[in-house]
Amino acid sequence: MGSSISKMHTPTKVYDCSWEIIDKDDPKLFDSGIIDTEKCALVPDKNADPQDLDKQNFTVMENKFVKMNPETDWSEYTFVFASVSVGNIGQLAVDLLISSLSNTQKCGYFISNLVQPIVGHNAFVQNSSDISLSCELYENSKLKLVLMQQRSPLLKGKRNQFVQILTDFIKQEKFKESVCLTSSHAYERLDSQLTGVQCRYLTAEESNKKLFEGLNWKILEKRIDHNGNISNDQGLSSEFFIPGGGISQKFYKTSKEKDLNSSVLLVFAHEGNNIPEAFQLVNYFNEWKNYMNKPSQWRIPISWKYLFGSTLESVAQIY
Repeated sequence: MGSSISKMHTPTKVYDCSWEIIDKDDPKLFDSGIIDTEKCALVPDKNADPQDLDKQNFTVMENKFVKMNPETDWSEYTFVFASVSVGNIGQLAVDLLISSLSNTQKCGYFISNLVQPIVGHNAFVQNSSDISLSCELYENSKLKLVLMQQRSPLLKGKRNQFVQILTDFIKQEKFKESVCLTSSHAYERLDSQLTGVQCRYLTAEESNKKLFEGLNWKILEKRIDHNGNISNDQGLSSEFFIPGGGISQKFYKTSKEKDLNSSVLLVFAHEGNNIPEAFQLVNYFNEWKNYMNKPSQWRIPISWKYLFGSTLESVAQIY
């Protein structure tokens, strides 16, 4: 990209494929004044060292969660988030929760150079002037629930760092429990998983295991090799294997290391129209939490109208 400097009338945010560069004079981020004419930051080389960028008057954005109300106490709340996984089923399930649970409001977002940046229309309110970002938080104070919706994938090689930041955030906010909603490749199923309920769970909390057994839930089976021994696929822990599950496997392992009360709920699926699997997963979760009295009460968000792209008619309206 070029190295010329352009003039702009507003604080500038420039994205590179590996760094997010922001204007040091942006009062929204640094509480400092701005001048009449803002200088656009030079876009650095993607392999540039952060210390070198700082010397050139660049600022590498801090990865952090931002609460719209910093005083909010979430210590008695359940934290639910979607892992970007096969069929985007976890994200669809979180969409259903946000859309269907009354008085669920946006309460924060995640500033990050780990997630691919996007911006779009409000996913839940027609004709709203609000926008949707890559990673946002939603709160339902009545249900003591915080939901995180991630709308774009992580950048390559950022998974471990993202999981560390996420689990640190959960620990810092002292959430009572955290739940990851995800999916796994159906073609990787064991013979015992081919029939029956296609949802499974993992939990780090012993009391949850007893509760889930009472619901007749099945824990994710350990993988057995052809000799009848517990397999150690790809050098990972034999306790779990979630192919196509995004960060869910790493999250579960890290949350156990940090002694967090965390669970993973997943559904086996193939790529395609995964709306049925999203309903399976959210109903599975609702068996535990009882947020909705009837499955028929789930409200499909307006954004699902464009799950498979715009129609020719709507595209024509752009022009």
